[in-house]
Amino acid sequence: MAKTSLQKARERAFKLQNGCCFYCGQRMNQSPITKCTAEHLQARCDGGRIAGNIVAACLYCNNERHRVERPMAPKAWRAHVGKQVQKRSWPTLT
Repeated sequence: MAKTSLQKARERAFKLQNGCCFYCGQRMNQSPITKCTAEHLQARCDGGRIAGNIVAACLYCNNERHRVERPMAPKAWRAHVGKQVQKRSWPTLT
């Protein structure tokens, strides 16, 4: 089965990020919580395209960001998660 452009973009982002989540910086693998997902920096509904708009994020960070009605912008979410990681109040996923 041929890979979609989104799958290719996710794999490219995973490699460029050395297998680490864009938000928490932890290593991703294929376990349910650390599975690599493709995260659009700009939502598709807001005109975000696939090329150059995809980062790799662990399933946990991606799900947590989108649990609220109005998710934080990616840059703000990354800063928030980074502070939580530094305080050791973000789950250790590896």
